[in-house]
Amino acid sequence: MIFWVVVVVVVCALAEVRLGFRTPRNGSTVLRRVEPEVDLWVDDHRRFMADFGQSARLCCAVDGRGIECERLESTRLEIGDLEVGEHRMTCVLIDTRDGSHLLRPCCNATTRFRVVETPLETEDGARFWQLKAEEDKRTRDIIAWWHGGPPPAYFEELRRGSWVGAERPNLVVGVKCSADNVVARDAMRRTWLSSGLVEVRFAIGKSQYQRQLEREDDVFGDLLVPPSFSVDDGYATLVAKTKEFLRYAVIEFPATPFIMLVDDDVLIDAPRLVEALPTLPKENFYGGQVWAEHFNQPKLPQRDPKHRNFLPHGAYPMSELPPFAIGPHYILSRDCAEFVASTPRLAAVGTLEDVSMAVWMFAIGVKPQHTEQFANARLFGCLLGAISLADLTPLGILAIHENRVAGRPACEGYDNLAWVKQPRFKIKRAES
Repeated sequence: MIFWVVVVVVVCALAEVRLGFRTPRNGSTVLRRVEPEVDLWVDDHRRFMADFGQSARLCCAVDGRGIECERLESTRLEIGDLEVGEHRMTCVLIDTRDGSHLLRPCCNATTRFRVVETPLETEDGARFWQLKAEEDKRTRDIIAWWHGGPPPAYFEELRRGSWVGAERPNLVVGVKCSADNVVARDAMRRTWLSSGLVEVRFAIGKSQYQRQLEREDDVFGDLLVPPSFSVDDGYATLVAKTKEFLRYAVIEFPATPFIMLVDDDVLIDAPRLVEALPTLPKENFYGGQVWAEHFNQPKLPQRDPKHRNFLPHGAYPMSELPPFAIGPHYILSRDCAEFVASTPRLAAVGTLEDVSMAVWMFAIGVKPQHTEQFANARLFGCLLGAISLADLTPLGILAIHENRVAGRPACEGYDNLAWVKQPRFKIKRAES
């Protein structure tokens, strides 16, 4: 009797659940090193994760050969190089508690694709090269200016600095940005920074581009660079850069109640965010996109030495990471920021700035709060209701902002390849 009750509950809970391949799409052409991405559509996400988040595994097979099953938080699979030619891949959901299949056969995922040798033979690869050519043309003026040329015509419309309030900003935002990514900074200044509702600084630090950065700061006044911000620029210094920015923010803006950290691929709906701030706790607040809550299971440390988020046992011996707000976007109340700023000996968790922040907050009894209105486009695409959306290209940032300004739906004309950062294609920009 108990067994049949469980079956009925499962069937009801999973009636509106299905799998599908984001890549490789059915009938597509891809490169030998295939990186499949699988989407899970669920009508009631919270209920599904509560019921199956801990036990469900995504299990896939290529040409009938099974590969390692993955937890639901990891929708990108690694299957290695495939031979040139036709292939078939299937994925199912398994409940590890009893080995049962969670979905009906119609709702599992199957894709047939062809492996080719060169990027230009793939659909996405050929279009990506076209997009890169269009991007180079579109960003030519800003890059030329950065290297000493005349300013683009639209510079006259950009406000020097961001916040234009009379007393103090309610939010100071630190953008973690690499020194040479002037194109991303330009897109942000032309979109959500132009609202004048928040104070923004680009946390950069020391780099080989000091002359260009000084010239940029003379125009916009929003860069944190030497001598006042002396952290080396680079991914390995993100923890130090975060600490240094928080020290800067609490000193320079002594009455601001909230401080936010974001990546340079984020678009913020500034009016909605500022409107929401009064509803947040003024103390002990640390919030953002918390995977442990979204997926109802803890994140695991990355033990692969080749991965850029590699975390050796010596740096972090525990088997699970603490719940943390992921690095692209999170908010701290002032007291939390002051704790980090005033405690210089806080130990880092490897190079992981977001995990380090969670450990530091845990030390003062503050746990991360999850919001579904912070999202990342690689996993969720363009979300109409997102207050903060990460993983966007400069074109994606501009396009969504222009839609909002024109009164159109934010995601009108959505183009995944053009608007979302694509990790499958890493092509260096030609030197200007």
